[in-house]
Amino acid sequence: MQKFLFFFLILSLSCCISATPVTTNLKMWLKADSIIANNGDYISQWDDLSGNNNHVTTSVTSTRPVLATSSSLINNRAAVHFSGGDDALWCNNSLDFDFTEATIFVVRSAGASGSVLAIAQNGTTYNNEFLLAYNNPRIYHHTSGGVYYYLDHQSNPTSAYVQTAVMGIGPTDNALYVNGIGSTVSQASSNGGSVQNFSIVNRFVVIGNRGPYGYNTGFVGDIAEVLIYEGKMNNTDRLSVEMYLGTKYGIESYPVPEASSVAMVLAGMAIAYIVKNKK
Repeated sequence: MQKFLFFFLILSLSCCISATPVTTNLKMWLKADSIIANNGDYISQWDDLSGNNNHVTTSVTSTRPVLATSSSLINNRAAVHFSGGDDALWCNNSLDFDFTEATIFVVRSAGASGSVLAIAQNGTTYNNEFLLAYNNPRIYHHTSGGVYYYLDHQSNPTSAYVQTAVMGIGPTDNALYVNGIGSTVSQASSNGGSVQNFSIVNRFVVIGNRGPYGYNTGFVGDIAEVLIYEGKMNNTDRLSVEMYLGTKYGIESYPVPEASSVAMVLAGMAIAYIVKNKK
C-alpha cells in the first residue's frame, strides 16, 4: 500500500510540473538554446519551433542581436542579447496573429529597458498592439499612438524572471504575472483618446523593438525564450508553462501548484488510506 501511495503522489505531482510547454493554440515559440551559432555571433534569424514557421528575422546587419550561449543575466543559460537602438527581429504580417486575445510568456533579464515584444497591426507602427515594454514588467493595450491602457506589477525583479501577459479583447481585460504572481496594481490609461477593443487584423511580431521600421525604443537586455498563444490561457495551463520555464531557467520563485492540484494529491492520499483500512 505504501508503494501505491508513493506512486500516486509522484504521478500527481508530475502532472503539475510539465517538461514541455502547452502546445494548444501556440503560434510562436522561440528558444535561444535552439539557435545553432557560436557565442557572440550576430543572429539574422531565430527559428519558430511552434510548427507555424513564424520565424523572426532581419536582413539589416546593424539591427542584428547577438547570441550569448551562457548569459550571466539569465542564470548562465543561452539567451539573445539586444543592445537597444534599432536592434530587432521581425515576423511579417501573418493570419496566425489576427487574434483579439493572447497569452504571452517571456523569459527576460532584469533591469533591462526598451520594448521587449510587440504584436501590432500590419501597415502601422502601434495600432491594435499587444506590447511588453520598458524597464519594469509592464504591458500595454494600444489602440493607436498615444491611446492605450497599461498595467504594471508591484514587483520589479532584480534577477531573470518569467513575465506573463494574459490579454483580452477589452482595454482593461488584462492580467500580468511575474514568476506566477499576479499584478495587484490598478490599470491606467493615457489621456490621448478613447481606447478601443482589439480588432481582428493581420499583425506582425517584433522581438526587441516596435514598429515596421523600428521605433528606436530597442530592448537593452537578454531574452531566452518567448511563447505566444492565441486566446486567454486558463490558470492551469498558464501555471504549467510558467513551471516549465521557471524550472528550465533556474528561476527560484516560480509559482506553487494551484489549490486544485494540491487537492488532487490530498484526495489520492485519502483514497489510499481508505483502501488500506479496508484490508
